[in-house]
Order: sequence, then C-alpha cells, then structure tokens
Amino acid sequence: MRNSVKGFTTFFAGVSLALIGSGLFNASAQTTATGAVTVTVVDSSGATVPSAELILKEIETNDTRRGITQGNGAYTFADLPFGFYELSIAKTGFEGALFKSVQVQTARITSINATLNVGGTTQTVTVVETATPLIETDSSTLADTIDTKQVVNLPVTGRSIMSLAFLVPGWSSTGGVGSVTGTWDNLPGGEVV
Repeated sequence: MRNSVKGFTTFFAGVSLALIGSGLFNASAQTTATGAVTVTVVDSSGATVPSAELILKEIETNDTRRGITQGNGAYTFADLPFGFYELSIAKTGFEGALFKSVQVQTARITSINATLNVGGTTQTVTVVETATPLIETDSSTLADTIDTKQVVNLPVTGRSIMSLAFLVPGWSSTGGVGSVTGTWDNLPGGEVV
C-alpha cells in the first residue's frame, strides 16, 4: 500500500510539472503590463495612405520604434510599456503629422486616426494633445489605470492599497455601502471577500 501511495505521489508530481512546464497553467499569460497603439492614416479625401513611415518615440527613455502602414493605411505598435509617446507620420507628397502626447495605458489599445494633406515634405502638422477616449470602442477589456495623482489624493480606508482596486470599472459591492465584499461584473471567480 505504501508503494502505491508513493507511486501515485510521484506520478501526480510529474504530471503537475509537465502541465506547468507546458504553460497550461501559466497565470502570467492572462495578465499584461503593456498596451498598444494602432495608427490609421488617410488623406484629406478619406482614402487610405499605404507605406506611410511611422516613428513612435517614448518620451522618457527616447526608445524609438518604426513602422510602415499597410495597404489599409493601418499599423499597430504592440507590447508598449505604459507611458507617453511622440508619434511622427511622414509620406512623400504629403504634409507630415506629429502627435506630441500619445498616452499608452496598460492592457489598452490607443487609436490614432491621422489625416495627411497633400503638400510639401517640409511641412509638418503638429497635434499638441490627444485625449484618452472616454469609451474605448476597439476592445471589450475591463481595465483602468490608477495614476500617482489618484493614489496620493484619494482617501484610502486604512491605507490599504487594495481599496484602489474598487475604483476599476465593473466593480459592484455585494455587502452594502462601504463594504469591501463584492464582484467585478458578476464574473465567476471575481468575488472579493
């Protein structure tokens, strides 16, 4: 009997290691600390502009990424760290465009729609501010970014950082006003007790 228990334990440990090694139970694949920027370039008549040169530069680190729009006038910069970026768009025969403040948020897609006007290559149109849309139409992801200003200025009960999680869209309390028990969009496994 003792050998069969030892054999079962060894078998169970081996199967568990194989499943973890294969990534079947990889929890980190379900979370992401990066965002994306999708750029769509059209001309003044609304026609797509393929082969436009895109340069995306992170403002804090000067890390630069380059891309070229496809036949549909679109390109996606994926796996971008949270932060502010500067986007420049150029195409021969068109005025360039410069977006000075493109915000990338965690687990979100920031959409940039640019219109290039016919003109010389030395002309550049600078867009000073791009606001984050209130409603994100590209994704159904429930996410929020709590910035440093909110952390400092919001009253947090008992100085518990977990209280900030209740600011995320979809949270509903099941224990009444001021209660920390509830769920996120009534999702299974989303309960907090």
